[in-house]
Parts: sequence; C-alpha cells; structure tokens
Amino acid sequence: IEDNIKAHVGLIASQATESRAHSRTQAGSAAADTATKLIRYAIDQAQIERLIREESEQYFVEGIAALLIECDNERIYGTPIAYRDFAYDPNSRRSNFSDARWMGFSRWLPADDIAEAYPEAFDRISPDGSSSEFTSIDNATGFAKDTETWINDQKMIRVVEMYYLDGGQWMNAVWCHRGILDH
Repeated sequence: IEDNIKAHVGLIASQATESRAHSRTQAGSAAADTATKLIRYAIDQAQIERLIREESEQYFVEGIAALLIECDNERIYGTPIAYRDFAYDPNSRRSNFSDARWMGFSRWLPADDIAEAYPEAFDRISPDGSSSEFTSIDNATGFAKDTETWINDQKMIRVVEMYYLDGGQWMNAVWCHRGILDH
C-alpha cells in the first residue's frame, strides 16, 4: 500500500499545471494577462504547489485533505488543516465540497493569541480579562463542559472556525469554550 500511495503522490506532483486566466474577448486579453500574473504570484507566495504535494499523502491515507489560504496586509500563505481538525457538511456529495452548506476546522491556540486576534470578544467573555483565567473551564456553559475537548495539557485552547451558507452568502463564525469570538 505504501508504494501505491507514493506512486499517487508522485503522479500529482508530475501533473502540476500552470494557472492561467483567459479573456472572453480580444479586448480583455491584457486584463487576463495581468490576472494570470496575480494568480501565479499568489500561488508562488503561498507555496500552494508545495503544500498540495505535501498534503496529498494525507488525502490518499485518510481520504481527506484541506488547505486554508489566507492573507494579511503583507503576504499570502497556506495553512494545512489536519484531517482530524476538519469538519464538513455530511450531506455534501461532491469530492471538492462545492455543494457543502457548511465546513470548518479547529486549531489549538494559546489564550494570549486569542486575546490579540479577538481583543473585544476576549474582554467580553474572559472572567477577569486575563489569559490565566481564560483557560479555566469552570465558567463554561453547555457543550463546552468537556474539558479535554477544549483545553489540552499545554493550556492551549481549541478555537473553531466555521463557514456556512446563509441566504446564498458565505458567512463565518469563530468560537471557543467561552463563547463567540467573531461572526
């Protein structure tokens, strides 16, 4: 099986194609060339092709692979999502999830990172506004009472980021054991 997986991973690497934007009319060819350059720049900056090669083994072993492509004010980057941290609409039937009504993932973050990324929400849902009390499960409600699901041995907190369709528009929500961080 291992040789078969390696062969498939190699096949994916050998089948890489160049991204290209096409214009509908001759007048749009200059814009298509510019769009092609932007797409290639984004792919190169995020190292998408390298990440796809690396994550394709996970796809062949686990049956699923996910890659989050994000950008900040300075760069574009890709973040692989482990199969165990990815969740998706079980009614989705297409292999690329294009018919999914929701999907999301979780990641482990220290309380200080959560406070920096979501300062207003952190102040609202933290018992005393400190990172140390934020890792306490005592004041959590409902589904969050299962400590191991939300806080690990290193005091990292599980943060869930979910994307869902609402009236044809993709929305997102981010939450942890204490409540909503962003929506």
